[in-house]
Amino acid sequence: MTVDDIVECLENGGVVLLPTDTVYGLAVSPKFDKSIDRLFALKRRPRTVNLPIMVASDAELEPLGFEISESARRLLRSPLIPGSLTLAMGFSSDYRPHWLIGRDEAGIRIPNDDRLLAVLRRTGPLLVTSANAHRVTGPARCALRSSRSVGAGRRPRTA
Repeated sequence: MTVDDIVECLENGGVVLLPTDTVYGLAVSPKFDKSIDRLFALKRRPRTVNLPIMVASDAELEPLGFEISESARRLLRSPLIPGSLTLAMGFSSDYRPHWLIGRDEAGIRIPNDDRLLAVLRRTGPLLVTSANAHRVTGPARCALRSSRSVGAGRRPRTA
């Protein structure tokens, strides 16, 4: 899938299976409640277990209501970001978008993957989680269940 294909799917309320810098992930736009419901169903994940958020840059965090302490700011500017590090961040006030209401904190990632960053720059924040079923152990079982859950085929070959 191209960046355009991924963005189009997300902007139309779809769930996308895509490689991230660490795992295959399932991504949805938080603008679509039905997409979020579908993602929880695909993962067999209880709604009480919140989904991580991916953003293209730290500039997107304050507008979402996140509190960025000086130590968090230093970490966000470190060589670890972008990358596989997930930051648990709280909110600076009662303001947050409707899709974050009820949450006291969220896991935030800025991926180190050019294609995913290109998608995020166009879509804004996404809810992204690994493509395995919730609480399934063992890599073979995870991969098998994930491919069945999302109807995934083989990853396209690259020349």
